[in-house]
Amino acid sequence: MPGDNPLASLTGGGLEGAAYLCDTLEPPCIEMKVDRTVEEVLADRNLLKAIKPCAIPEGEYRVSMTYSPRYKTQLPLITGDSRFNSLWQGIRIHAGDTAKDTQGCILVGENKIVGMVINSRLTLRTLLTSLKGRDVKLRVKS
Repeated sequence: MPGDNPLASLTGGGLEGAAYLCDTLEPPCIEMKVDRTVEEVLADRNLLKAIKPCAIPEGEYRVSMTYSPRYKTQLPLITGDSRFNSLWQGIRIHAGDTAKDTQGCILVGENKIVGMVINSRLTLRTLLTSLKGRDVKLRVKS
C-alpha cells in the first residue's frame, strides 16, 4: 500500500489569508494511501474507515470556533457539506508536532524539520488571535 513510511506520507501545506500565516501538517491524502480515486473512496464508507486517518479532500470548508472536549478549549472546527460532515467528524486545527499527534486534524507550526512542524503551540495562539470574531473559510487544494 502506498505510504508505508509515515515520514514520507504526510501532507504538508500552509495557511494563507491576505498573507502567509503558517505551515500545516496532516495525515496522508487519500491518493497516497490507496490506488483508487477520491470519489471511489468517498463512496465506500468501509474503505474510507479502513484507510483513516487521511487528509480531508480538496474543497472549501467552514471554520468555526467551538469548544473541544478533548482539548478543553476553543479550537477551530472544520465543517463542510452533509457528505463531508458524515464522513469526517471533529476535524480541528490544533497544535502538534508529528503525524502521531493527528487523527485527521490539521496541525499548525513551522515546517523546518522533515515530517514535523515545530513551534506549534505558539503558532496556534497566533492563529487563534487572527481568527477571533471572523467568519473563515478554508480552501484545501493540492
